[in-house]
Amino acid sequence: HWHNPSSGYRAAKVVKEALGLAHEQVAALIYAKPEEIVFTGCGTESNNAALSFLASQARESKKIITSQIEHSAILRYSESLADTHGLSIEKVGVDSDGSLSLEQFSQALNTGDAAMASIMWENNETGVIQPISEACQLAHDADVPFHSDAIQAVGKTEVNVREIPVDYLSISGHKLHAPKGVGALYI
Repeated sequence: HWHNPSSGYRAAKVVKEALGLAHEQVAALIYAKPEEIVFTGCGTESNNAALSFLASQARESKKIITSQIEHSAILRYSESLADTHGLSIEKVGVDSDGSLSLEQFSQALNTGDAAMASIMWENNETGVIQPISEACQLAHDADVPFHSDAIQAVGKTEVNVREIPVDYLSISGHKLHAPKGVGALYI
């Protein structure tokens, strides 16, 4: 079905209904509302969209807080945003088990110059599930918007945005047996 879902033609109704169902299905995966899901071309595009928006809201001399173990899609794009928006990057370390150092993360958040925080839900190389609930709470306590790259987690690990109220969450379709070229961003 290749019709424009916003078109007035009868054939477009089929596409509009299919998109509505897709929004409902993706939202159900993470306990979100269908209107909180935006489709993208891939997980990297979802990451980029969230970080771009947050960078556009930041003032110069602010920083992006992330971790040393993030996927290159986050690290490289953060570097690009730092160059184009006058931001700096602080990469928080991890403990010996590969988990985010919540102490370092808290210190980075509470300097008063954080524009955003982005921490992966589950590491793509080690499989370590990060302490997202705690990290999200620390970010919100510091009034810092929180994004999670959950591309490795959704569909394999319980991801519930009602219980862990991340502000933005990235999903990639090919990790869930969807066609390549499909991603989603929870906002």
